[in-house]
Amino acid sequence: MKASLRTLSQCEYYFRRFPFRDFPVSRAEHLQNVCEFYFSIFYIIKSRMKTTLNSLKAACPENRVRVRPFLQAFDREFDGEIRVRNQVHHRHSFDDTGLHRISPTGMFAEDDHPGGAAFFWRMHHQTAYRKFSRQWSLQAQSRVVVMQMFLLKRWLLKYSRKRHS
Repeated sequence: MKASLRTLSQCEYYFRRFPFRDFPVSRAEHLQNVCEFYFSIFYIIKSRMKTTLNSLKAACPENRVRVRPFLQAFDREFDGEIRVRNQVHHRHSFDDTGLHRISPTGMFAEDDHPGGAAFFWRMHHQTAYRKFSRQWSLQAQSRVVVMQMFLLKRWLLKYSRKRHS
């Protein structure tokens, strides 16, 4: 589970870097894939927490590990991420208005336009890309902090109850 938390914290860097300059991967496709990856990490963390807690419950029955309330609290806290992950996994690709600005401006920027129009579209494309990647990088940073606080809070509540009982 620790590796999954580390991966989640690395997502901000995936949003900030475009490593496919000379490859057939567009900026919009890259960001869409990173978004889908980002949302999947929340599901992975939940699954690994469930496995860990169930193993702990089986190994230490005297501790009365309560798995369901923990997972329900996780679902409440990270409902948005889990919902998007489920939609991506079961229904359709990630869709966002920011991505809608990046893709067409990128196509127009690649075309030859008379009178410097390609430069105009390239500027719009770069602006849309930077705005989206900055926004999602910050989103990833803040949700990592929320995840860390969630796990710390749950652990402290469990520890403090046991100690004062």
